[in-house]
Amino acid sequence: MSRLDSVCRRAVYALLVLILSGCASSAHYTLNQTLNEPRELSGYRLQNLSSQENSDDIILTVAFSGGGYRAAALAYGVLDELRQTEIIHNAQKKRLLDEIDVISSVSGGSLTAAYYALHREKTFSQFESEILRQDLQSIIAGRIMSPRGLFRVNSHRFGRADIVQEVLDEKVFAGKTFADLPFQRPLVIINATEMIRGERFEFTQGEFDRLCSDLNPFPVARAVAASMAIPVVFSPITLWNYSDRCPVPPTRLSARPNGHLPNYLHLLDGGLSDNIGVRGTVELVNHQGGLVSAIRQAGFRRIKHMVFIIVNAETTPQFEEDFSPDTPTLLRTFRAFIDIPINRYSGESLRLLRSHLAIWRNELQRSLPAETDGLIDGNAQFHLIEISFDQVRDDSLRTTLRNIPTTLRLDPADITILKQTAAQLLHDSPDFSRFLKAINPGKPGH
Repeated sequence: MSRLDSVCRRAVYALLVLILSGCASSAHYTLNQTLNEPRELSGYRLQNLSSQENSDDIILTVAFSGGGYRAAALAYGVLDELRQTEIIHNAQKKRLLDEIDVISSVSGGSLTAAYYALHREKTFSQFESEILRQDLQSIIAGRIMSPRGLFRVNSHRFGRADIVQEVLDEKVFAGKTFADLPFQRPLVIINATEMIRGERFEFTQGEFDRLCSDLNPFPVARAVAASMAIPVVFSPITLWNYSDRCPVPPTRLSARPNGHLPNYLHLLDGGLSDNIGVRGTVELVNHQGGLVSAIRQAGFRRIKHMVFIIVNAETTPQFEEDFSPDTPTLLRTFRAFIDIPINRYSGESLRLLRSHLAIWRNELQRSLPAETDGLIDGNAQFHLIEISFDQVRDDSLRTTLRNIPTTLRLDPADITILKQTAAQLLHDSPDFSRFLKAINPGKPGH
């Protein structure tokens, strides 16, 4: 191709983009639907999920942080290790995986959480080959930058995150909605951030009640796209609030107060409000008036152990620019703009959870036996288990892990490293070993 041909092609393409940008595209994002009947018994909320083989006396919450495919692979590795961890509890041999009651996820971690919610056991034969080895990053970028993509994102009612949803629907979730999720534990909570107030937004029916909206027909891919909507890179995902004209009586809706909700909620990456996905539990307990009250309203019984496993894929990569007197580039500055508040807020979230574990222990000690009877043991144990790259002892491996980028593609070697690291960190965790000994007193530690 001659240089003149190349210049002509670029000119034609640029002209096409300008023409398209001046037109109003008719593309429209997926609308959340109005709630036309109460969903107390048929909505996606913890109280409606079957416990099956899940023990009542162990409440296990797993939280997956953000971090693109890096976070997705680390979360997958932890799930796989829990699958291989067998316990004998209440005279039954079972996998620790089957004891999970809640998975709370953010951004890249939401890919793993949502996939597991839909596929359960098949996750361990499909997720790595079908998802982690796909280059979603290139697919999404190509779709956005195509002539059709550029035309559609110029619509006032369609953005780049809507193309992310479209790709996730095609390549990952096959058009499944929340009605397709099995109504059995664990409850998978996909978290995003409401743009105006910076508050956490979770994709559960209880949260959708506040909008007078029905979560059942809502695409799982759209929830994950909202959880992954990095500011500037992707547009927000928009939800409509129908509460001012709701056909369902307000007394039938969620007990969580509405406050002043805007008519339209614009959602961004969940990491902006809580990158490790632990604040939801604290907020719920506080709103319900304390631990015992929250347990009663959630329908739990005879709790002896409350367990939190935090899978934190945050990194602090080093850039050559950080060791240079030169002015950092726009890209490096943008990374700092995103990373600094997320990382600082994550540390605050962990401290918040730790402080509330102490508060909940004190509440149990002060509670009368009649108040806790049948709900939670007065000597119930609380376990906080964190998995993070800071715990990796090998300096070289830790540096390698910290420099895996936050993207939607991974080198196959990095997938293996992340899976192995997740399993090793959980296996070596003193807090995890103490938990296993607590539920199996006569058995050696993990």
